[in-house]
Amino acid sequence: MTVYLLSVWLHIIAACVWIGSSVFLVVGVLPFFRGRDDRLFLDFIVWSAPRLRAVGWGSLAVLLVTGVYNLAARGLTFGQALDGSLWHGPFGRTLAEKLAVVVLIVVLTAFHDFYWGPRTLALRRLDPGSAAAQRARKVTMRLGQVSLLLSLIAVFLAVMLVRGRL
Repeated sequence: MTVYLLSVWLHIIAACVWIGSSVFLVVGVLPFFRGRDDRLFLDFIVWSAPRLRAVGWGSLAVLLVTGVYNLAARGLTFGQALDGSLWHGPFGRTLAEKLAVVVLIVVLTAFHDFYWGPRTLALRRLDPGSAAAQRARKVTMRLGQVSLLLSLIAVFLAVMLVRGRL
């Protein structure tokens, strides 16, 4: 039981780190830079992006490992997932919904971190006022906002898993 509780605790901490850093960026940091010197913004992104990316992907890795362990500790198996028996009933349906949301978060985050983020940075370095740079900035910003919203939905579904589906 002790290892299970540690795993649940780590799962919750990783979710807090993931969501906390997202909220901090979306609500606190990025609005601060609107309308300010673009050089300062670019310096901040170049400095912070690798660190935040490491924290974010590290959090997602911890969530994946502890999530799988937590399900196994509750007696659920890969065999049940493969034969479909896991997905029946309220718990299984809620778990499927949560996993679908998590897959979306991972895909959007990868797209944000490895395509749109670097593209936006490169375009803003060339010509921050160009239409392409402005469009890329908006897409990158929306990806982060949608990822944050999906993360909050994943937490809600997690609560439903442990407290019962409404």
